[in-house]
Amino acid sequence: METELGYSRIRNHPIDLGRTMAPVSANFAQHMKDGLTMLAHSRDLAQVMKSHRFLGTSEDKSAASDWIGRRLRSIPPEDRIIVTGGTQSTLLVLLPFAAGQQKTILTENLTYLAIRPLARLLGLQVVGVELDDDGILPDSLAKACRRTSARVLYTNPTVHNPTGRTMSLKRRKEIVAVVREHGVTVIEDDVQGVIVEDAPAAIADLAPERTWYIMSVTKSLAMGLRIAYVVAPTSTDLSDLIRPLRSVSSWYPSPLSAAVVAHWHQTGQTLEILHAIKAETVRRQAFVASILRGLDYYTNKHGLHLWLELPAQWPADLFVAECLASGVDIRAAGHFAVDGSNPNAVRISIGGPPTSQDLETGLNILVSVLQQRPRPAS
Repeated sequence: METELGYSRIRNHPIDLGRTMAPVSANFAQHMKDGLTMLAHSRDLAQVMKSHRFLGTSEDKSAASDWIGRRLRSIPPEDRIIVTGGTQSTLLVLLPFAAGQQKTILTENLTYLAIRPLARLLGLQVVGVELDDDGILPDSLAKACRRTSARVLYTNPTVHNPTGRTMSLKRRKEIVAVVREHGVTVIEDDVQGVIVEDAPAAIADLAPERTWYIMSVTKSLAMGLRIAYVVAPTSTDLSDLIRPLRSVSSWYPSPLSAAVVAHWHQTGQTLEILHAIKAETVRRQAFVASILRGLDYYTNKHGLHLWLELPAQWPADLFVAECLASGVDIRAAGHFAVDGSNPNAVRISIGGPPTSQDLETGLNILVSVLQQRPRPAS
């Protein structure tokens, strides 16, 4: 296939359409150098690096309030906000706290692929809730609440990972009614919420009294920063979470990353990076629309991944293997499946390739594989 298509990245260096990340924004390297230079010349550099940045400084929380305020319609007070070392670090402490004695987590039956391994590590059971094209089905959620007595729902309603769909405001209100009726706490992962234009109100806006809201900067600034902003339902809930964990530092934010991000907020550079990422994402989505025209896929024009339904002749695992052999890395639906739900589909991410030309190459390889007949089993 390398000779036939004229592509140079094959096998040893596959084009990464598997990991969902922000594309490298224009001038990002200069922004990073500016932040590091500021730190290098700071009188407080030694102090910054010698101690933990426990749950975020006042500067960090001010930056968090500003960033969250670009998504939530009501900016929460700083006594409900903490800054952590990323979404997964947050979930490691938040999932068992919210699950309580029931030790059960409800989530979409296709969900963020880290949820199942995190749950296994924590000794928690994950129960999938059925989806349609608008997200979680309220009746399915109500049945799961009654059947399991679970007290926490983890959900990703805006540019859902992996299907790329965004839950409507009407459906969000229906979900809020169910969780209120059954006394369920919501953990809302809104990682792409600040990227998407005109997203419906967050669940944290509709039911702030029972929602833990998480927005990391992974998709809106850079994955390697490992910074997340967390909003608790109340200051009391936040105190209850923190109290037994003060000596557990693994979920604290990196002092270096937090200081750089705080500096960017103060100088307006976070908005420059965000706007550049959004513009590049829209540009890449134009390649998607052109190259995948006529295929059965769904995406958000501002989203960082898409969901491609496959024809019956191409089982997802076989298609993923053939794409990898041809030089493109993607993810099969089974990676995200809970409770046996396993549609014949793949998630394709568009932010990983260094350039839009690399993305175009990867998508063309994918389409070429799709147009072939699967090889017979040996």
